[in-house]
Amino acid sequence: MKKAVIFTRVSSKEQEEGASIEAQLDTLRKYATKKALNVVKEYEITESSTKGERKEFNEMLDFALSQKEKPIAILVNTVDRLQRSFKETVLLKEPIQKGDIELHFIRENKIIDKESTANDFMIWNFQTMISESYVAQLSENVKRSGKYLREQGVWLSKAPIGYLNKRDDNNKAIVVIDENKAFIIRKLFEEYSKGLYSLEELKPITKELGLKTSNNKDISKSQLHTMIKNPFYYGVMKVKGELYSHIHGAIISKALFDKCQQVLDKQGTYKGKIDNKKVKEEFSPFKGLVRCSCGCLLTPIKKVKPSGKTYIYLTCSHAKGNCIQKPIREEVFLEQINDLFKSFQMPQDVLDGIIESLNQFQNKQEEFSKQAINTLSKEYHSIDGKISKLLDAFSETNSITTDMLDKRILALNTRKNEIEDRIQDYTSADDESKKTLEGLVLLMSKAYSLFNSSEVPKKRAIINYLLWNLHLEHGSLCFSIKKPFNELKDYESFSNGREDRI
Repeated sequence: MKKAVIFTRVSSKEQEEGASIEAQLDTLRKYATKKALNVVKEYEITESSTKGERKEFNEMLDFALSQKEKPIAILVNTVDRLQRSFKETVLLKEPIQKGDIELHFIRENKIIDKESTANDFMIWNFQTMISESYVAQLSENVKRSGKYLREQGVWLSKAPIGYLNKRDDNNKAIVVIDENKAFIIRKLFEEYSKGLYSLEELKPITKELGLKTSNNKDISKSQLHTMIKNPFYYGVMKVKGELYSHIHGAIISKALFDKCQQVLDKQGTYKGKIDNKKVKEEFSPFKGLVRCSCGCLLTPIKKVKPSGKTYIYLTCSHAKGNCIQKPIREEVFLEQINDLFKSFQMPQDVLDGIIESLNQFQNKQEEFSKQAINTLSKEYHSIDGKISKLLDAFSETNSITTDMLDKRILALNTRKNEIEDRIQDYTSADDESKKTLEGLVLLMSKAYSLFNSSEVPKKRAIINYLLWNLHLEHGSLCFSIKKPFNELKDYESFSNGREDRI
């Protein structure tokens, strides 16, 4: 019997409930029995597939490669249970091609082994890209949640000196004024606003008043500078260049803050952000993307011939000294790029086959989201029942106090709000994933026509999206194609590919 290893993974409480380890194990064990595979080890992992070194994944792979009988089958429910980025693909592809291991993706109905066609590997790469996009969309949703909280005036980071990070009765993170330091902060702003002290001269006053950092060290000149410039003290927080009114209380007035900025300006330590740079015309899609053989970036320049005709050349910036590389006409690079993008064009039947495979995978992603949403919805509705029981207990038995009732109901309603946000996150991620899939298909099928019909900024974006490591070697442009587009040149194998063997 061929040996097999089972690999199961969850990455959060919701996933644990919606696609539990037990559910994955049950499916994979039944599959192993059906295919007469001898399962020699099972791995049950609770971890993110995108963070850290993934020690358990590496341990599983090392175990599989250590087996004498080859190949050993690695059984997983779906691609995204094994990986959600290409970093694992690099580790898996070589032993697959050597015949040491083979991957069995149950939901996708796909085996990847040394007999797999170029198309099989291409579809695997696309599935990985969609999984990676799915994670990215969830991350974007978290960022949007952070923006929402900022707009509500909530500070999400370490509190400035004069404020404290604490937790309320519901264990929710909050920021409050440090009453032991607030009067000192106010005094410092008042003294500095008089214009009698430099920041260096303000340091002894700070020490005399007993103001320390959170780790009990004296305040440095740079920290004083940061404090004087920080609008947080008058009730406004600055995040990524934008100002938001916050809910954590003001220590000084805005009028006092403005006086201190005037003093800083006069002393030459406060420099407003003035953008007086001229916007340069972007006339070459290769600007900032190609390195010379000496390691410097190539800079596009225009040359006007006596005939009046304009040509664009790419020349070494000479940032590292003299370079013997001669300027190269942009047309030389454009010809190479156009030849490459022509090779991405596919017959319609091949394109339709790829789209069908990717849509099937997308449907599996949505099934997983539905499982998680269903679990969250059940918890959401159960909370209403818990609240009802609490109210009954309060009115009928008087077994809980009004304060206890209020705190418990607040905690339950807070959890309901969290569940609503998570459900929206999953729904939005599915929608964005579909858009990503459509964009990939459009880009890979229309790269040549899109590139030639686009303005310079969009051309540059297309090159940057599809290619990396653009550089010169012996006067010629060299580059690498980003995954999964590096597989597209072998699309001919699609029509001759063997049937799935599960």
